[in-house]
Amino acid sequence: MVSGWRQAIKSKTWTRQDTMSAGSLYHLSNLLRRHFPTLRTVPGFHFLYCNPSNTFLAQDGYDNYQAPCDEAGNSLFARRMWARGELNQHECPSIGEPIECKEQIKSVRSVGKSVFVEIERQLTSNQSPMVQELRSLVYTNDKYRRSDSEEVVPNHEKTITINITANDIARYSALTYNLHKIHLERAYAISEGFENLVVQGPYMVTLAMCWMEVNGVKVKRFQYKNLRACYEGDITIGLSGNKVDIYTKSSHFFTGTVNSYNSISYRI
Repeated sequence: MVSGWRQAIKSKTWTRQDTMSAGSLYHLSNLLRRHFPTLRTVPGFHFLYCNPSNTFLAQDGYDNYQAPCDEAGNSLFARRMWARGELNQHECPSIGEPIECKEQIKSVRSVGKSVFVEIERQLTSNQSPMVQELRSLVYTNDKYRRSDSEEVVPNHEKTITINITANDIARYSALTYNLHKIHLERAYAISEGFENLVVQGPYMVTLAMCWMEVNGVKVKRFQYKNLRACYEGDITIGLSGNKVDIYTKSSHFFTGTVNSYNSISYRI
């Protein structure tokens, strides 16, 4: 059934309109400066815009418009997680300028009983390139189970330890219009095999870019991977050259690499 959905979805595109608004940027900057008080810009601001309206939600609370489904529109998988992605940043619009996002499915890949769906998002403002983004979500029917293998996190030149609270996670979900229950309902997250509320994939990308920004690394192209679920509580962000990691003493959650430098983080 996945192959049938793959054929039906491969030529489909979605277009959303939005406006570069000061309010959303202000709230995101307040959230980020709780951890990075010297931050002068707002990395990852594009995650605020052109998000789906959550009209058709799956059982997990996440918008279902790009999920693998059967001919009747029923979901083929009960669960999903943000797996990896890439950002190519170009120009930053000014407050009040229009933003347009065009989306399409770039690839669908089956791995065992799971399916990885890669989505391309092209954001423009006044027909000028703003951000090109690839994001990959993994769909599965299995509850989350932590891998027994632990990656060794390298020593970093610069590190910071911050505390992510349930309130931080809820605020980020509100700002990005993300109703996925694993971020908002602790009992649901635990019932799904997680240890606690889960930090959003885009939030980890944003936190990583904030630490780079504070240390003078201006990001243009950024490739990243979510290695395992990251929970509320203390986390460390480490930076060495063009590589950034998010981890604790016992877990490595996130790794990313900057391939070129020229940030479009919004200054506010």
